[in-house]
This record gives sequence, structure tokens and C-alpha cells, in this order.
Amino acid sequence: SSTGRYAKAERLLKRIQAIEEQIQDPEDRLTAMTSVNLAAIYRDSGRYQEANVLLEDARTIYEENVGVENNETATILYHLGRLYSEIGHSKEAETLFERAQKINENFFGSDHPRTATVLYYLARVYSDTNRLPEAEALCTRVLNVYKGTFGSEHPSTAMTLGQLASVYCDMGKYKESKD
Repeated sequence: SSTGRYAKAERLLKRIQAIEEQIQDPEDRLTAMTSVNLAAIYRDSGRYQEANVLLEDARTIYEENVGVENNETATILYHLGRLYSEIGHSKEAETLFERAQKINENFFGSDHPRTATVLYYLARVYSDTNRLPEAEALCTRVLNVYKGTFGSEHPSTAMTLGQLASVYCDMGKYKESKD
């Protein structure tokens, strides 16, 4: 079961964290990134408050040690955005995704899968807040990046097609949702 896998992953990450804290500063960015991975497990298993604490601590460490415009900081902003989106804090999620997108675009470029992944989740926020034309535009952009990078049969491409079809349905564009 996924619960068993989450528990096993949590145990392993806590073990890694304990080792890292013994050999390096607890404020070290590698230790913080282990916390980000642990936070993702907490988010996926519904332990939102625990995830939030870890992610906010990691954000502080990264922003203070590597800078607010660093691509690793963008990774933390992305994870915070996912958390806030999942708990219904759309405005905060939108702000975090927009910051992460700008950083990733500056670092990787606009056609990079990491940039596209952030845009995919921003599109979901737009869809959830009934900003359907914006969601459609982002889904189309993400789809083009994923198709160009991974091909038409990749799971990320399929996931984006599903999101775009949902947006089309919400817009009443039923013909487009079938294509």
C-alpha cells in the first residue's frame, strides 16, 4: 500500500536527516533539501502542518544561504506552492508558483521541463479559481514543452492533456476536450 511506502520513505529520510545533522550544520542546504523531500511525503499523506514547517524552514535556509533567485530556492517555492494549492490557499500558491516560474525561466529557459512543471501547477490554480482562459494558455504551453521534450506518449504529456481537457470542459469547449 502507498501508506506503507510513505512510512518506509519517511523512516529513510529521517535517518538521512539525522546523519546529515551529525556531519554538517543543521542549517546546511543539503540537510534542508532532505527536509523538502520529507515534506513532500508529509504533503502527499495529508500531514500538511508538518510539511509546512519543514518547507518554510528550508525556504529560509535557502533564501539566506544561496539567494532568493536560485534554482534550488525555486524548487522549495514549487513544493510550498503545491502544499498551499492542495490545502486551498490558491492566492499564496499562485504567488509561489509565479516566483518559481520566473526563477526557473531565468535559470533553465522557458522551454525546460522544470519550468513547464511549475506552469502546469499554476495552470491548475488558475483552473481552480475559474481563470479558465489563463489555465488554457498555460496548459497549451506546458503541453508543447512536454511533447517537444518527452514525446506524445510520456506520462507528463498525458497528465497535461487531461488537465487541458478538463479546462476545455469547464469552458464549454466540448469538441476541443475530445480532440
